[in-house]
Amino acid sequence: MRMREHTGQRNKRVARSTETGSGSDGIPPLSMTLVIRHDVRAGAADQYEAWLKHITVEQRFPGQGGVNIIRPSEGSERYAMLLRFDTLEYL
Repeated sequence: MRMREHTGQRNKRVARSTETGSGSDGIPPLSMTLVIRHDVRAGAADQYEAWLKHITVEQRFPGQGGVNIIRPSEGSERYAMLLRFDTLEYL
């Protein structure tokens, strides 16, 4: 699957499939992935983790295909979230 990257706001990217899945292969046609990166202030990681739990576990939306969190490596404060949506309309 080829991906095209669209850069929007700072640290926010949308990857859009340029090929469609069949639906039966687990990839919805023209599914969308939103990549968001956040640099969390020193000492605010606990609050950020609570917010992550709220938006990833407690809130579900139509067309949402799932969320993956990439936590910072040692010495970094940068988190990344990958949010998947069934189609562009749900993004």
